Amino acid sequence: MQISKIKNLILESLIPSYCYGCGRAETYLCEDCFEVIDSLPHSVCPHCKAGLGMGKLRKDCRRQLNLNRVFSCADYRDTRIKKLINDLKYNYSFALSEPLAHFAYWWLARNEYLDVVQQNIDVIIPVPVHKSKLKKRGFNHAQKIAQHLGEALDIRAESNLLIKTTKTKPQVETENKQERQENIKGTFEVIYDTVDNSLAGKNILLIDDVVTTGSTLSECSKVLRQSSVKEVWALTMAQD
Repeated sequence: MQISKIKNLILESLIPSYCYGCGRAETYLCEDCFEVIDSLPHSVCPHCKAGLGMGKLRKDCRRQLNLNRVFSCADYRDTRIKKLINDLKYNYSFALSEPLAHFAYWWLARNEYLDVVQQNIDVIIPVPVHKSKLKKRGFNHAQKIAQHLGEALDIRAESNLLIKTTKTKPQVETENKQERQENIKGTFEVIYDTVDNSLAGKNILLIDDVVTTGSTLSECSKVLRQSSVKEVWALTMAQD
């Protein structure tokens, strides 16, 4: 077993198994607490901050973000969601990806977005992390969420089609939108090493934990569009 996986298992055992919302035992996030989390009935455009009906971006925002639709499930200021995401990423508790994916599925169903996603999306792709971070953390948190969500939606999730080729500083350490864009520019690449992985004509759903300015999602989408995808949608657990 790889050292990183052993470390994850040890760290996993240190995270108490209780609901981050109400403290109920033997769960990380119970379905009762889905209702009290500060969820977003309508996503907000990362570019113009306007509310989005069915996640649809305006024409000028589509050009700016390289995306067709954006869905964000919760307000990142909600302490339960924020702690879940932070423990998943920084305390390396990969089991927290499952309740986050279940919450995302519930949110899609609650807001009547489930059918439009299932009827239109062909492939789910997580925002990748650089191999150095993958080695340190032992897993890609977005990939774990995408895997669980793909199973729930019955949509294929692929983690080997989009890679991050350049190590960058964390986006949270950048000072503004322009610096975020420059930090992430040219760092992603589409590769083809799986069976039946042509993206031409496909609708893609990008998965990430939090969206702020949309710079990372936009850069991923720009690269995917070079592979002749039809549309790129994005789903994040939270919006900051």
